[in-house]
Amino acid sequence: MKLGSARVLDRLVAEELCYGAVFCSYSFDPAYFEEQVLRAVLRLSSDPQEQPLRFHGEAVRALQTTPVACIVDAGMRQPGHKLPYDLLDVHARVFHPKLALLLFDEFARLHIGSGNLTRGGFGGNTELFFIRDLHYDDADSAAVLREVDEFLADIGGLTKNPGTQLGLVRDELARRMGSGGAEPRARSCQFLCSTREAILPRFLDLIPADARVTRVGVLAPFFERDDADAAISDELSSVLTTLVKARPKSSPTLDVGLLWDDMKSATAATANATLDEGLGRLWSWNEGTEKDASINYITPVKLTANQVEYEDRRGERRRRPRGELEKAIQEGRARPVEGLSGFAPRKIIKMLSASGVDLHVWLHPARRFEDGVSVNRPLHAKLFTIAIERRRQELTYVLVGSPNASRRALLQGPAQGGNVETAVAFVLEGSHAIADFAPELVHGRLESMDLVEREFPESLANLSLWIESAVHDAEQRTLTITWAKEGPAPLGPYQLFYTTSDKPIAVDDGAPTHPTVVVGFTLVESSCELVLSAGEREFTIPITVRDLAMLPASPALMDLELRELLALLGRRIGAERIEVLRSNKNGIGMAPVLEAIFGDGFGPVDVFKAWWGISGDLEDHGLSVPAFRLVVLGPIGAAAVWKRMREAVGVLDGLTRDEAWFYGAELLDTLSHVNIPEDPRAAAKRAILMEFLTALRGDLEDLVPAEDGRPWMRRILQHYGVQP
Repeated sequence: MKLGSARVLDRLVAEELCYGAVFCSYSFDPAYFEEQVLRAVLRLSSDPQEQPLRFHGEAVRALQTTPVACIVDAGMRQPGHKLPYDLLDVHARVFHPKLALLLFDEFARLHIGSGNLTRGGFGGNTELFFIRDLHYDDADSAAVLREVDEFLADIGGLTKNPGTQLGLVRDELARRMGSGGAEPRARSCQFLCSTREAILPRFLDLIPADARVTRVGVLAPFFERDDADAAISDELSSVLTTLVKARPKSSPTLDVGLLWDDMKSATAATANATLDEGLGRLWSWNEGTEKDASINYITPVKLTANQVEYEDRRGERRRRPRGELEKAIQEGRARPVEGLSGFAPRKIIKMLSASGVDLHVWLHPARRFEDGVSVNRPLHAKLFTIAIERRRQELTYVLVGSPNASRRALLQGPAQGGNVETAVAFVLEGSHAIADFAPELVHGRLESMDLVEREFPESLANLSLWIESAVHDAEQRTLTITWAKEGPAPLGPYQLFYTTSDKPIAVDDGAPTHPTVVVGFTLVESSCELVLSAGEREFTIPITVRDLAMLPASPALMDLELRELLALLGRRIGAERIEVLRSNKNGIGMAPVLEAIFGDGFGPVDVFKAWWGISGDLEDHGLSVPAFRLVVLGPIGAAAVWKRMREAVGVLDGLTRDEAWFYGAELLDTLSHVNIPEDPRAAAKRAILMEFLTALRGDLEDLVPAEDGRPWMRRILQHYGVQP
């Protein structure tokens, strides 16, 4: 069985509109995520390098209609966060899942795998992903989605700052899932996570108790020590031992796939070797043409005058003419591999081998040729296989996901300090080994290689954990920084900066006991994070936005006046044009443009066009719930223009109370007749609209005109249904 090879990003996106997305990752590169992943998911057309301001504005508008949340490990996040999606940290446990859930109209796309949200995780490394489109009305798919939703609920409780977008995505999923349904008779796959209990025991429980295990496969870049804080390995309770002894009456073959950094051996100087000297050693053999180069690996085991008997990369015995290999040696295309080593738990593997386990070591070369060019793609994929025989049938149970072959990843639950991991388990017909999934694996001989334990640098205290959250209220223009009661180490004197300004927004000799509130705060395009300077080091803290609907797509769209809003909502001018005119202080500005649109002032037709524009937007079938709310309550929506109208009452060149009431009554009447499409989102949309209309009705009661000798006024009041 050969797995499909593709660019992860190509498999992530779809041609249709995304209504919400959640990403989980251990390490996180915000620049790569925003400029590559998020750009593709939200279908942004602007170039982040050539058009940074336009890209930012387009991204903000998309995020206001499509909630996006990224949950990452607090200690592995890189700086560079610019866009206002929710970037949420987890620090109570090692947060190691690699998951993406994208919601579309009729299905959700689930990615479970090994790749982080970094350039390496999405193309630089050798990664493995399980990708499945889960239809909301399918019982099997719905069962998986319910399991994923439970996981999202659990990790929401682990984040320092809960944010708002994760909840919005879960709400959207709940609307599309409905009240649930019956459990499917059979499951095509099972979602497993370690938020509540360890993964490996649950995976082994899927295998029938009376099955005979014939082969176990483990492919991973990290084993018993998969991070700097992991405990010293215990041979008797290791993952490899647990897998081999899963069924006591079985004596399975064990395949262990290792990361092999063959770039060093490929460039190492070596003396001319002869075939006699290289028996039993792994050889590399460059074959093919310059345009179609490839590397073959063989282990010569026997020589005759004319033949070479060898083990190929699959460990199978074959023969080739001796002259072919000797010619390749003379031409420098074939030579024994120097310093052959792989990253693995040496004591555990040797203990298992000495105990009689039929153990095979497989090396995954980091170097390969792609289009004739040598590239380095180190192994980062994680794969576990258990082949069984039961009732004359052969099956293979497969586990794919984020866990390495360590106890903290697979055998320890939350009470034991285990990692947070995600995986998918499924069953294939037939007996399959890890080399069937990854044909680039090279069979190695244990006696001819050195097994190397990984070394990890000691981690320093992450002082950013002193800050629990930094929340921007776009409507009030404040930034509220909430401090933790305790941190991983004393904070000491600190400075807190926003953007590249030399002036800190907060300075103190230690962590404050009360929130720090910055008044008059504006979120700029260049940054969505704070920088904490303490202990001669710098740490970044993501900024979350309390209500994205209240955030202008750009600072140039803040505080639009009444005529600007009417022109925009009435389709007389576009938002991007307003941005340009308001940003260019040396240009013509908005005044002559508004004069050309409205003349000396706007009239009823101008207002009605704006109301009709709002109504038309709200009836759009493709409008998400956040997008609907944005049209109603956003800074350039119905609530904003009505607020400007009320503020214009009684001011010079403003509106009379009667005019404001009349325009408001017409807005009430227009929006009361909006035809909201009947779908799972309809109830949520109606609730948003009714809340606004109730407030609008209250405002109109305060402005209701008196008859004052105008008997016809009563008929108007009756028509609009707003009477004193």
